[in-house]
Amino acid sequence: MDKIIKFIFLILFAGNILQVNAQSIELKTVEDAIKLSLEKNPELEIYNLKQEKSQHEYKIKRRSGMPKVSGNIEFQNNIEKQTSTLPGELFGRPGETVNAQLGSQYNYNAGLNVTTKVIDFERKMEIKLSKLNVEIQSVQREIFIQLMKEKTAVYYYGALIIKHALDINKTNLVSTENILEVTQQKFDEGVIDLPSLNQAKIMVNNIHQAIKTNQSMYNNYIYNLKVLFDLEADDSIIFSEKIDIETNNISFITQIKEDKNLKTFDFQIKQSELDIKLKKAAFYPKLTTTRNIGYSQFYNDGGVSFSSDSWHRNISFGVNLSIPIFCGFKNSKSLKIAKINHMINEQTIDIERKKSINADELLLKDYQNGLMKLNSTEQNYELYKQNVEISLQKYNKGIISLEVYLRTYEDYLKSESNYLNSLSAVYANYSTIRSRQ
Repeated sequence: MDKIIKFIFLILFAGNILQVNAQSIELKTVEDAIKLSLEKNPELEIYNLKQEKSQHEYKIKRRSGMPKVSGNIEFQNNIEKQTSTLPGELFGRPGETVNAQLGSQYNYNAGLNVTTKVIDFERKMEIKLSKLNVEIQSVQREIFIQLMKEKTAVYYYGALIIKHALDINKTNLVSTENILEVTQQKFDEGVIDLPSLNQAKIMVNNIHQAIKTNQSMYNNYIYNLKVLFDLEADDSIIFSEKIDIETNNISFITQIKEDKNLKTFDFQIKQSELDIKLKKAAFYPKLTTTRNIGYSQFYNDGGVSFSSDSWHRNISFGVNLSIPIFCGFKNSKSLKIAKINHMINEQTIDIERKKSINADELLLKDYQNGLMKLNSTEQNYELYKQNVEISLQKYNKGIISLEVYLRTYEDYLKSESNYLNSLSAVYANYSTIRSRQ
C-alpha cells in the first residue's frame, strides 16, 4: 500500500515539475511574433553558421598566396657510391684512366625553403569567387529571414482568424441549440413533423462539426508557431490581439519591394563571369620563386658533428616561369562550357525578373481587390445575421415555418463562410506583402 502511495506521489510530483517548466508566451502584435521567431528559430542559426564558415573559407583563400616556409633535415647513406671514369693524372697514373667512387659515405643536410607564388591568375580568381560566396551566404540568410517573416505572419493571422471563426461558431451553436429546443417542444405538441425536427438536429450537428474542424486548424497554426519559436509541446501561446469586423483595419498598399530571391540570380551572373575568368587563367603563365638556405656536412665514418665549423652553408635562389602550351582540350572545352553557363544565367535572370514583376503586380491587385471584396462580404455577413435574428423572432411567434427559417439560416452560413474566406485571403496576401516592406 505504501509503495502505491509513493508511486502516485511521484507521478503527481513529476506532473508538477512539467507544469512548472512549461512556459506561456504572450503575443501582443504580429511584430512580437516575428521578433520571437527570428530570435529563437534554430534554422536561422544554421544560416549564421554557414555565413561564418564562408568568411573563414575566404580568409583561407586570401592567405593562400603568402610565402610557404618549410624546414628540412636530411640524412643520406650512400651504400653503393656511383663510379666515374677519371683521368689517371689525378691519381699519379698518367696515360691511364681510373674508375673511382666519388663522394662521402654519409651526407647530412639541414635548411629552410621559401616558396612564393608571384603571378597566379587562377588563385586570384579563386579568391574573388570565395569572396562572392560570402555575399551569397549573406543573401541566403536575408532570403530566409524574409520567408520567416512571411510564414510567421501567415500562422499568426491564421490563428487569429480561426479564433474569430470559433467565436462565431460558439454563438451559432447557442442559437441553433435554442432553435432545436423550441422545435422539440413544437414536435412534442404535434405542431411540426419529424423531418423538421431532424433538420434542426442536423443544423446543430453541422455547427459541432465546424467547431471541431476549426479547432483542428487552430491547433495546426499553434503547432507551426511553436516550431518557429522553438517551443516545447507543453508551452502555450496567448494572443492579445484579435481580428474581427471591428478590429480589421489593415491598410491599402500600392507598392512592394523586390523579392530578395532575385538576388540569387544576380550572384549567379557574377559567379559565371568569374568562372569564365578562372577558366581563362588556366592559359596564363605562372611565376614562382624559391629560395633555399641550408647547411651540409659529409663523413665517411658515419659520425656527425654539431660544431659550427663542420657545417658548410649553401644558398640558392630560383625562378620558375610556367607557360601552358598544350594540356589537351580540357581547358578550352571548360571555357566554352563556362561561357554557355553565363549565357544561360543571363537569360534566366531576365525571365525570372519579368515573372517576379508580374507576380508582384498580381499580388498587389489581388490584395487590393480582396480588401474591397472583404468590405462587401462583411456587410453581407452583418445583414444576413440581422435577417436570422428577425427570422428567429418570427419563427418563435409562429409567423414563419421552420423551413423558411432554416433557408434564411443557410444563407447566413454561406455569407459567414464567404466573409471568413475573404478575411483569410486578404491576410495571406498581406503577410507576403508585409514581409517585403
